[in-house]
Amino acid sequence: MQEIFIDIIISNIVLFIIAITVSLFFLIDILLLLLIIIKLIVCVAITPIVLLLLISIFFFFFFFVPIIDIATTVIVVIIVVVIIIIIINIIIIIIVIIIH
Repeated sequence: MQEIFIDIIISNIVLFIIAITVSLFFLIDILLLLLIIIKLIVCVAITPIVLLLLISIFFFFFFFVPIIDIATTVIVVIIVVVIIIIIINIIIIIIVIIIH
């Protein structure tokens, strides 16, 4: 019984470390996306409503995901952030293609 408990703790720690490293990479990606979005705001006036929508979706998933287990919560948040980043990247690519 104790071995199973220790295994669960170790796997949670490993998942948490993986989640932190992945989220750091996505933090860099998010900063790059923010730069691109700022450049797009300068080029094409993105309506504030769209920006507010993106920000609200982002904060919703960060603060209101039910905390059942730290590792699973972090993984869910990372999956959601990955999906959002992919969608934003596709939108940005489409906008850049339209501009050029």
